Amino acid sequence: MPSRALALRGLFADAIYQVLDNRVFRVLIALSLLPILLTFVIGLKEDSISLLFGMWTFDYPTMSELLGDDPRPVAIEWLLEIVIDGFVGNVGMTLSIAATAFFVPRMLEKGAADLVFVKPLSRWTLYLSRYVTGLVFVALLGLFLTSGIYLGLLLVSGYNAPEVLWSSLTLVYLFGMIHAVTMLIGVYTRSTSAAMILGIVFFFGNGCVHQTWQFKDQAGHLLIDEMESASKDPESEAEADEAEGTTPWIGLVKGLYFAVDCVHYVLPKTSDATLVNLHVQDAVFGSGRLAIRRKMEEAAIEDFNKDMDNARSNDKDRAPESRNSEMFGESFESKFAWGAEETRYSVWFSILSSMAFTGLMLLLGMWKLRRSDF
Repeated sequence: MPSRALALRGLFADAIYQVLDNRVFRVLIALSLLPILLTFVIGLKEDSISLLFGMWTFDYPTMSELLGDDPRPVAIEWLLEIVIDGFVGNVGMTLSIAATAFFVPRMLEKGAADLVFVKPLSRWTLYLSRYVTGLVFVALLGLFLTSGIYLGLLLVSGYNAPEVLWSSLTLVYLFGMIHAVTMLIGVYTRSTSAAMILGIVFFFGNGCVHQTWQFKDQAGHLLIDEMESASKDPESEAEADEAEGTTPWIGLVKGLYFAVDCVHYVLPKTSDATLVNLHVQDAVFGSGRLAIRRKMEEAAIEDFNKDMDNARSNDKDRAPESRNSEMFGESFESKFAWGAEETRYSVWFSILSSMAFTGLMLLLGMWKLRRSDF
């Protein structure tokens, strides 16, 4: 037992060392300074935005003013959406995958494997230690980024927003799903390059699948309805020929929709990571960020509808029909909830299905490692 405890302590120390000694980790720390610097240069006051400690002052955009007396929460949420969901969620996650792809392949190298597997620890413990190392890698980066943003908002804008710190959980939750896949690829191929490239492909491909599913779920029925209406009651022979050619395509589109559904329900819900974090924060801490996001969405839809109405009114050749958000139905974000009537919109379903997929990837990786010979 003492030797096992000492080995576990050594694994944890080794995990921290691998993270801090990683060059990509240092690059990501440097990149994280950019959004942190913005919060120190840009001050979000109650009635205006100041640059360079008050050297220049600007009024809030009209959309933000419509959302309340103090538009700072909206501006902060917009900042987090760009930094966490956009910049770090894509660029940072890609670099994190590249930085951690070597964890398993390097452990399985001939000399390293002989040294590692003589330790008084099981192979599954060693495998999970690499997984935890990746989570520590992203957690430290996320904590550094969100802590810097929090301090910048507090010192320059005078706005205390502790919910900003919890945004780092989004990154850890998202990376946990992808890292399990990258490790599985690494244990099967024993190649850092394969683990890195295929892990990045899986990350972006998985995101495309879920974005496609959300669009299909929101507006996919429009295509089916249009094709079915075109195939019914043709008024002329030409329209009858067109309807006859349209009928096979209806089955094809429905088949594609079914395939997208199947892939969506099997794969981890990486696109839901931000929404899951928002719902957890709102349920546990009452952060109110979820309500802010919904107000932002409603304001954006309202502006879109006004632009469409103006465009149609200026187009004399088109009928003055109106287009609004109801045409596309409610957005996925507005339906997504803890107690959603439909399972596909349930926060619990998103979390549990993603955790099940991640657990399966880890089990497959440990099974493969246990059966491997060196």
